[in-house]
Amino acid sequence: MSVSSFFRTIGGRSATVFVNQQHGLHARPGAAIAKLTSESELPIFFTNTKGTKNVRASLLSILQMQIREGSKLKIEVPKNYPNDIFQNVLEVIASSTADICHKFMSVVELAKF
Repeated sequence: MSVSSFFRTIGGRSATVFVNQQHGLHARPGAAIAKLTSESELPIFFTNTKGTKNVRASLLSILQMQIREGSKLKIEVPKNYPNDIFQNVLEVIASSTADICHKFMSVVELAKF
């Protein structure tokens, strides 16, 4: 069963966005997404031309997808996924500046990258 049909079966939510980050989803926005998604034990799937991955709390999984500027990205979550986390992930992806990363990560966390 594909991820899409699995989430339709359980009543999941999805969004398709275009990545506006100048350098795609590189380390800073990827780290912000990894941090946000670590707040839930539920999976969050990203789908692009490279395939589909559960990227929950995994910067490496996000970077391996090679999500470039202008890429179309589908995000799928179970219906009981926390709405605030889902919306914040969408905000990071849709943002065209690195400033949004600072909203979700402390200076100490950003310094690691």
